[in-house]
Amino acid sequence: GVVPPQFLGALPQSDAVKRDVTKAKSELQASGISNPTIQLDYTINSTGLNETLAAKVKANLADVGITANLNGQPSSIATPNYRGGKYQLGLAGWAPDYSDPNDYLAFLPDQLVGKRAGWFKGADPTLEDLAAKAGATPDNAARGKLFQQLQNRLNQEGPIFPLINPGQSVVATKNLTNVIYSPVWYLDLASIGSH
Repeated sequence: GVVPPQFLGALPQSDAVKRDVTKAKSELQASGISNPTIQLDYTINSTGLNETLAAKVKANLADVGITANLNGQPSSIATPNYRGGKYQLGLAGWAPDYSDPNDYLAFLPDQLVGKRAGWFKGADPTLEDLAAKAGATPDNAARGKLFQQLQNRLNQEGPIFPLINPGQSVVATKNLTNVIYSPVWYLDLASIGSH
């Protein structure tokens, strides 16, 4: 799901999307589109992660019968194209702005990322109502369950597909305390102490 595993409302591993090539081929055939080709845009980065993911997506689409032409771009070009909703198919990252699942409501219709994917208000009123309820529920236990329902629906019906939540390794010596990784601020250097 779109909510990272460290946050309230994250989906359990048992709810992970399973790859189903047979079903994908059947859906493509039912669409009536033959020999589809699409451009996959992504930002070239220094880690090579986006290039590796783009190649994997291309290979997975080829298994179904879809040709993807890779179009890696420097961020100065890719970012404005992504923000302007100009991608046919895009590969982009999302770092949280704050440690709460409400930050991921941006992936819903007529919200920041949803609009970038061409998903506007009214595209799925039931899903939009569920998102509004999840975002406004004050009880964390109930809110967490609502966010799980929301993500399961997004995984079934949404135009955005979360691929990975990259792991992070933090190494410290035994004499340091409070060395805690956060997906928002990475390390709170001011809280690190020693004994």
